[in-house]
Amino acid sequence: MNAAAAAPAPTMNFAAIHSVWHDNFDAESAQLLAVAPRAVHVAVSVQYPGCAVAQAGTSGRKKYGSLTAEKRYDMVKANIDELHPIQVGLAIRANDDDGDSGELVVFEFNLRGFDINNPADLRDPASIAHLRGRGVDFGRLPCAGVEPHRLRLLLLGSGLLQAWPSWATFTGAYHVGYLMKILTGAELPSGLDAFTTMATGTLGEGVYDVKRLAAEVNTACGFSLREIAACIGVVPVAAQHGMVASAGAVSTLQCFKALRERLGEARVAMHGQQMCGLRAY
Repeated sequence: MNAAAAAPAPTMNFAAIHSVWHDNFDAESAQLLAVAPRAVHVAVSVQYPGCAVAQAGTSGRKKYGSLTAEKRYDMVKANIDELHPIQVGLAIRANDDDGDSGELVVFEFNLRGFDINNPADLRDPASIAHLRGRGVDFGRLPCAGVEPHRLRLLLLGSGLLQAWPSWATFTGAYHVGYLMKILTGAELPSGLDAFTTMATGTLGEGVYDVKRLAAEVNTACGFSLREIAACIGVVPVAAQHGMVASAGAVSTLQCFKALRERLGEARVAMHGQQMCGLRAY
């Protein structure tokens, strides 16, 4: 067995995680403002209530895989337009005072919007059960979560986008899509080309999917982030206390770093904006 796969996943140092709610938003915003203009690499992980809107005849991975990229985007858009994001995790690798990209700062924004007691809020019950099992406090979100428009204003004014960092995701269609929804406060545009133009104009060309990059290293790396981490010798962090999005963001950034070292910058750059979940990579 691969030693990396057998090793226990390290727990996160939660003292280093900025868990952001309505009542500490202003204080934690100051921390983001301090690091955002120096960002070099950012991993984003969004937790959401699963996929509740499906195209006719798309049940099962094989049927979904037979869809064109445009049809896949239509399904992604339909879900993102109708569902509310729950958590946004940002793992930011920033330049320090000496210009080295060594500082890691992690934020987890717990969002208001999804109400588990409101049947009008669409959800996939299996996804909700999974998140609840990992400690997500659904009862606290409606009253104590951060309003998405406050997060939008913070991110737009923080200097993070203006720093033009590289962005890392895992199966990035939904993560980048929800990020665009938060940043614009509007539904996603109609058509895959319009969405790609929006994402490129907002985040730049350097948006990378570790699942796509892992396939360049080994096509047998697997489907999950944990499987990919084991394949490339990364020990992912384990989420605790409901901090799911932040754990996903840190693990994604770890994998991105390892893949960049293996593939080299030039080869990685060839795969910008290639988001798994939209195209058959």
